[in-house]
Amino acid sequence: MSRAQGPDGDARSGTDRTVEGEEASELLAALADEDCRTLLQAAEREALSTSELSDACGLPLSTTYRKVDTLTEVGLFEEQIRLCRSGKHTSEYVRRIDDVWLSLTGDHIDIAVSDRSDAERPTALSSVLAGAD
Repeated sequence: MSRAQGPDGDARSGTDRTVEGEEASELLAALADEDCRTLLQAAEREALSTSELSDACGLPLSTTYRKVDTLTEVGLFEEQIRLCRSGKHTSEYVRRIDDVWLSLTGDHIDIAVSDRSDAERPTALSSVLAGAD
């Protein structure tokens, strides 16, 4: 796998990075969690607040806050600020990655993630331009 291509040879517009050690364990634990996977899918195309994620995924708000913290800490979510005309700004979250690759070689496991490019990630700016409050 080259830095510019995924394992299938397709060109990627984001950047790939290798994940090791404790970071790899935390990443795999987050991906193994069904609620975390559901939140990742919900935040694929648009940045959502914790409340919006909770509603979209049918999860309790307390669970959503915990899972969003986990996803942000392991680098799967990116936190952005939604600017509102009322002056009350809200944190919102968007999926930061496109792909995760796991490679087993002998007694070693390699994990690589493909970060979405800035152009591919939805931004909070779209909320302001749309007049969201």
